[in-house]
Amino acid sequence: MNRKEIILFSLSPIAASALGLLTVPAIAWVFQPEDIGRISIFQSIAALLLFVSVLGLDQAYMREFFSCKDKISLLRSCLLPGVYLLIIISIISLFFLPQLSVFIYSEDDQLPLLLTIFVAFANHALRFSTISLRFDGRGFSYFMILVFPKILQLALIGLVFEVVDRKEFTHLIGISFLTTIVAFLIGAWTTRDRWYVHCENKMSYIQRWQLFKFGYPLLLSSLAFWGLSSTSIYALSKISTLNELALYSVTVSFAGIAVAFQTIVSTLFFPIIYKHLSDGGNVNRIEEVHRQVVAMICAIIVLYGTFSWLTEFMLPAQYVRIKYMLVCCALQPLFYVLSDVTSLGVNMTRKTKLTLLITFTAMLLNIALCIELVPDYGADGAVFANAISFFFLFVARTEAGARVWIKFPRKKMYLQIFFIFCLSVLTMAFGSKSYIHISIIWGALIPIIVIMFRREWLQIFRMIHHG
Repeated sequence: MNRKEIILFSLSPIAASALGLLTVPAIAWVFQPEDIGRISIFQSIAALLLFVSVLGLDQAYMREFFSCKDKISLLRSCLLPGVYLLIIISIISLFFLPQLSVFIYSEDDQLPLLLTIFVAFANHALRFSTISLRFDGRGFSYFMILVFPKILQLALIGLVFEVVDRKEFTHLIGISFLTTIVAFLIGAWTTRDRWYVHCENKMSYIQRWQLFKFGYPLLLSSLAFWGLSSTSIYALSKISTLNELALYSVTVSFAGIAVAFQTIVSTLFFPIIYKHLSDGGNVNRIEEVHRQVVAMICAIIVLYGTFSWLTEFMLPAQYVRIKYMLVCCALQPLFYVLSDVTSLGVNMTRKTKLTLLITFTAMLLNIALCIELVPDYGADGAVFANAISFFFLFVARTEAGARVWIKFPRKKMYLQIFFIFCLSVLTMAFGSKSYIHISIIWGALIPIIVIMFRREWLQIFRMIHHG
């Protein structure tokens, strides 16, 4: 991967998140909180169907990409089982369409559920398209998949604002559907050399079984992860209010930069790591990546804490609490991506059942915390429950990775992350009483982070500069 591709892969999620930051206020001003709450449910269902359809084979595809010579056969062996499964799910869903529509979206309109089914197929294919582009080092195509649909989404929101008098949930879900389909079409076109080429050497039954054997524990852990991530959404919708759900959803959307960082790490670091190890590289490189990711996570959280007050000027008055919740909410994707890096040994040793056990435990912890906190504290309780659960996930996955593969120093990393975690929780708990003082503390941490991780910043710069 050359310097140009590294820059494109880095800029793609950042640009997409920047456009997302424009989109979030636009949606908040144009649509009602109840509609925003429902769209978060739609996104949650779409994520569930994606986790189910890939069957953990997306991880197997990444794991075997550089060691398998026949990339086309590998892709089709990993992709097609999910397509068949989605067809079965779709047929069954059609028989219960009215009941499912009321249960999921609390309304009789069946169109949202139909669109959800179509989105599931698009997301499934798009998942493997993006992996192929990442591992092939095709940065421009990846950039188009991430950025162009965001531009289209913003344009469609503006169109609805200008043309439609009464804005409804149907308009919002229609926008999400169209942008997903466009992303799918771009992905299908840019990876057409993998789709339309005749496969001469099909994988044997034993080879496909080995892929599934690797992937199915990850499927179960993905479902557990979905439960972990979605518990707050359904807790807020069932035992709180759609307004609180909307507040939570907008906060999560504003944490988009953190999600962008998650994408950057999976896009840049994982292909580098897997290729490095497949070529017999030194495992010390993995420890360097650990420290680099910790440095970037600390920097992102500090910037969130310093500038979260800007959300007050971007959103309607009913979303003022977001500036207190935002820092803590950003911990969720950051803890997860850090755990992906620190638990790499679990994948390398193929002991993926450990990931399932840990994620399932974190999900149960989140459910218990949401049941206890959401009725009294609403969105604040949901954010706090997520932060605790994902912190547990990070520590448990890190320890698992260190014990089954390579032991690496962790004490300093734990202290750094725990300090950031505590300050984030304090910001949400006491921000309304002493927000100015807390913002000053966050701002004072900026030069400290620069100095503390100066070695890591230099390594990252060299990696980008030299490709």
